[in-house]
Amino acid sequence: MQLSKLSDIRRQELRRAAVVVMQREGAAGTTLEKVAVEAGASKGIVLHYFRNKQELFEHAMREANTGLRDSVVQRLKNAETPFQRLWGIIDENLGAAAFRAPHGHAWLSLCAEAPREPQLARIQKVISCSDAFQPAFRAQTCSCRTRRNGNRSEHLCAD
Repeated sequence: MQLSKLSDIRRQELRRAAVVVMQREGAAGTTLEKVAVEAGASKGIVLHYFRNKQELFEHAMREANTGLRDSVVQRLKNAETPFQRLWGIIDENLGAAAFRAPHGHAWLSLCAEAPREPQLARIQKVISCSDAFQPAFRAQTCSCRTRRNGNRSEHLCAD
């Protein structure tokens, strides 16, 4: 068994605290002081491990993504077909649950920060791609009829 360094443990605690505060307060309402209180530490400790709020946000995103990664891995393990594997990845990343509170609030808050923070701008690119996936996979999952309209198919369902 490998021993963890105290600094690694503390950084993880601070990242998790930042995620909790961001889910509750949004990015604009998340302060280093609130993260410190959530983690049971001081603002000075937070600044010892992270240079500034933006660096803490980046690491908090990575922490939040570990939960997403674990969910995707579980879906992949349970999948029996290539389509189920693909759908598991898409659903975990872009499904309705990803946009509900509290996780959805945290992600939307981070996206609101993207125009001001280049490091966070890549999140918007990922989320804006979700619209491109919807038509392609709706055809695979709904039982409605389709009709050709020029070069594209239209779904005739209530979804």
